[in-house]
Amino acid sequence: MSVFPEFDNVILIVGEIASGKTTISQNIASSLNYSYISISDYLKDTLKKKGKDINRQNLQSIGEKLFKEKGEEYIILGTLEIIKNRSTNCVIDGIRYMEGVKILKDHYGNKCILVFIDKSEELRRKRFIDRADGDKWENITKSFTEANITKLKPLSDIIISGDIPSEQISLDIVRYLASIRKLMSYDFQDYMFEKKNDLRVICFGQLTEDHYCFVERMPPNNQFANVTKEIITYGGNAANSAYCFAKLGCNTSLYSQTSEYYPVKLFNMLKKDSVNTGLIDKRLKSHPKCFMYFKDEKSSNFYHFDDKYNNVKIDINLSFYNIILISGTVEITEIAFDIIESQNVKALVCWSPGYETRFLPFQLIKRIINFVNVLIVNEFEYSFLTNLFNKKIEGKNLKVIVKTLGDRGSILISEKYTIKMPSLNMKVKNTYGAGDFFAAALTYSFYLEQDAINSLEFATKMTYYPLNSWSSR
Repeated sequence: MSVFPEFDNVILIVGEIASGKTTISQNIASSLNYSYISISDYLKDTLKKKGKDINRQNLQSIGEKLFKEKGEEYIILGTLEIIKNRSTNCVIDGIRYMEGVKILKDHYGNKCILVFIDKSEELRRKRFIDRADGDKWENITKSFTEANITKLKPLSDIIISGDIPSEQISLDIVRYLASIRKLMSYDFQDYMFEKKNDLRVICFGQLTEDHYCFVERMPPNNQFANVTKEIITYGGNAANSAYCFAKLGCNTSLYSQTSEYYPVKLFNMLKKDSVNTGLIDKRLKSHPKCFMYFKDEKSSNFYHFDDKYNNVKIDINLSFYNIILISGTVEITEIAFDIIESQNVKALVCWSPGYETRFLPFQLIKRIINFVNVLIVNEFEYSFLTNLFNKKIEGKNLKVIVKTLGDRGSILISEKYTIKMPSLNMKVKNTYGAGDFFAAALTYSFYLEQDAINSLEFATKMTYYPLNSWSSR
């Protein structure tokens, strides 16, 4: 039976030849006081024992031979054996095969972080030639070993792309690791909302009357259930996001559609939460309602009724706002982007299309995506949009795409980074509204800092509030 050393953290640095892995790995190990080890150290030791010269060709040859004959686990255990008594943390440079990454992730779980360094071929070729160690670029890059490295990308926790200096990459990775540690040991009781009262925000989207019903048993379809307790509050994606922005101290307005019979009590709740309701359109026949049933602290059935009507021209001056978040129905989405297109809007625009994505015509999506700076989608929506755009979602002003993964966290994709952030390690009461809080917090932080790692960490932290209550409020 294989015996793995017990490490608290295992950082894997991978990338194609001459991408700067060794320099980056050593910088990180030095910054964090971790042990540094390279897979090639074990292979060099093996060559010495066999009395062979240590050069790149022999290292690749012995590595491929051991992999095919004994498997990747044999190489990894041999490498870890070298450093198992040095410290409880390590940085490993030079893993080449998917099998090796899966072995380490299966054993160490979320203690194992995979970093992929994605440098351009032009820069890597130059670095390789500058080394002048006698190897030919074409021979190395076409080898069996190098051909496997790009297969590691989908498994990566963070991908750093572009020709960023190694020093900056090392600092960014250290920051990312610090964010992961904070989320894993997060003291929720000590966290407070930040306050930035000078920001002006408008949220376009749904406003619903939410009924949280606590029942003795879950109601089968078309049957009634005995409700032991009911909480009525406001909800809906835009209202939840507006609440989050208001709690962050922003001057927040909400545009939505409801009926003139919407309960005054709920409007008063919005006003009490510092959300401006003056832009809410009350011309629906009846206001949308949401019913959720809970038993044993688990949400199950979800019902949503929504009346619609033809678009009505509205007059809103969006030049007043710093942040615009759109997360509504097809009608509200069209209204919002028609206004954005007709005005010289300088605000940061976030679009979180949700379920309505599938009902939007492709030509409309292509038109409005050019006005979006931050796109937030779940896995289905991401797949749907990437298929529409022939595998890559593109917009001339698009800065980041965030793919939410539910209890598996989220992935942020930008020009320089692809970052995976885990979800909070906590007991969840209710997931309704968590995605809306996430969208608001990420947009808020990104507007202030323009920093992918910090924004993703901040947004993840903010989901604590809806996850720890029976509503987003």
